[in-house]
Amino acid sequence: MTGRSSEPPRRTTAIIFGRFVVAMKITHALRGLLVAPIGSVIVTLLFMVFAQQIQASIGFLFVLALVWMFSLAAGFLFVLPFFVFLPRSRNPPFWVAALWGAATAVTSALLLFRPQFRIATPLAKASFVIQGALSGLIYVAVVRRMAPPRWQG
Repeated sequence: MTGRSSEPPRRTTAIIFGRFVVAMKITHALRGLLVAPIGSVIVTLLFMVFAQQIQASIGFLFVLALVWMFSLAAGFLFVLPFFVFLPRSRNPPFWVAALWGAATAVTSALLLFRPQFRIATPLAKASFVIQGALSGLIYVAVVRRMAPPRWQG
């Protein structure tokens, strides 16, 4: 007996090179996707401190809430479909998550703020790239921390 279970593969199982590799459950990926916008909020907060535009007010909290919602909507629009149809994409390497997050942030900014994004300063454009990359890194860190160890046979 090799110690392997005789039960059939689960629905989230993929066959890679003749081996079964169990992909992460979608619920773990969704939890990580809900936490990932913290990266955008942190970068926005740092850029506002850098530009000295912070004022302790309800408006400031409203701006951070808008950044959170914008980042979350971009994640659901550009990332969630991949998670649903490609289960292996739910746990990418750190560098892939950073690039994917940056591309998601820039693409969603171009779709929503096309004229303003084109004339924005390089620092403003860089903030979108950094927000997306940090959100991707936070996603991977959270998902790997929350998910149970994967079984690979």
